[in-house]
Amino acid sequence: MINNQKGFTLTELIAGVALTTLLFAGFIMFLLQFYGNFKEIAEYNTLQHELLETIEALRYGYVKQGVNDNESIIGLLTANNVNIASNNKSVTITPIVVKAGERHWASYSLSAKGEIILNAVYGIKNINGEVIFPKSKEVIDKNLKYKITEFQIRNISPFISDKISLVSIVIEGQVRFRPKQSGQNKVEDERLNTKSARFETKVYISNYDN
Repeated sequence: MINNQKGFTLTELIAGVALTTLLFAGFIMFLLQFYGNFKEIAEYNTLQHELLETIEALRYGYVKQGVNDNESIIGLLTANNVNIASNNKSVTITPIVVKAGERHWASYSLSAKGEIILNAVYGIKNINGEVIFPKSKEVIDKNLKYKITEFQIRNISPFISDKISLVSIVIEGQVRFRPKQSGQNKVEDERLNTKSARFETKVYISNYDN
């Protein structure tokens, strides 16, 4: 009886293990790259979402539980008076007050760290130094992970008056994915490690004639 059995040589086994290791390492690298890309997309979406939420707060007002609860009335769309700072980086909004003697106003401004800060009075209650952007306090390279890089509010009313009837809002934010790498210049750092989003809108002050 003739046995014709064929196995693997030691060289073939070593080559097979090396190939399997190489394929596994490649798969791990692919997963890490996929996760990194997915994380960056999610963080960029967060940036855009929070910028749009900030614009909505400027339009309609900001809600804070225990202060004004669900009545977000101090916004540009319900403003009776709008005062824009000379540097165009801050706006104070005063709504129509229904009850005589009540104080209502809200001021939105850009901080040196790239935050949008709200100070407000709602009747007998106050909002002091509320950070409405960003929601995250995470810091990378000694700067906020999410920050405002441009914030401009301008009076573009079509005619001269003591009341502002139309304003433009420009808001641009940046998310930093990772620290600046050694050898990278400023342009390379921003291109490879950050991403920005920018929104522009106009708001008509509907109570202008009141």
